Amino acid sequence: MLRWRCSGTTVALVHAVVLGDLLHRAAVGRLARIRRVSDGWAVIGRGPDGEPLREHRHAHWLSLTGLDDDYRVTTVAAWAPGGYDVEETAALASLSMLHGTVGGRPCTVHLELTGVGDSPSVLGDLARPARTWRTLTPYAPPSHPRPGQTLRDHVARYLQRDLGALGYDPPVSIRLIGPEGIWRSFQSRRPREPEQRARSVFGVEMTFESAVAGPIVLGALRHYGLGVFWPRKE
Repeated sequence: MLRWRCSGTTVALVHAVVLGDLLHRAAVGRLARIRRVSDGWAVIGRGPDGEPLREHRHAHWLSLTGLDDDYRVTTVAAWAPGGYDVEETAALASLSMLHGTVGGRPCTVHLELTGVGDSPSVLGDLARPARTWRTLTPYAPPSHPRPGQTLRDHVARYLQRDLGALGYDPPVSIRLIGPEGIWRSFQSRRPREPEQRARSVFGVEMTFESAVAGPIVLGALRHYGLGVFWPRKE
């Protein structure tokens, strides 16, 4: 797990997927200098046998903000539940800048490495146990609602499936939260995907019977920064 402080171009959290894509491409480019893809990378989700890593154990590129930072990205993180090996960690730690286009304008983000280690020590609040969790970036179900299905039931169905696959018990409460305009302003496709690939996204609050530890990152595009949940203080 690695975390960087961001400076330079200000990037709004609504562009989390774009920033996640830039971080992913920078990491792949850096690692490709010293290692063959066939050797297996958690960065791209391939094991040493060349097979895809299961259960979303590979890299998640997260854009984060303080709750009082006006939805500006202040830090980015590279979190892999299955961990990185020494070579991958060194390559990631050497990243210092991201270049690209965000929101239709040129973007240069400077990266200052602020943490390397396990999730609790590097992610802080994002990893602490809590009963209630709310979306920091919206949740994107992988498909459209079934005929006659309410949006809440549609979201709950996939949310429970995602949580179960990661070993969590079902929440005792799931509700959609607004305002919808904020969630719909988030880019919900990768930069090279066509407009038609944009996902429907939702703000969600879920409560468990007892406190569970994070990070909790779920749904489509979770590996690029959507579906990040923030623990609510009790």
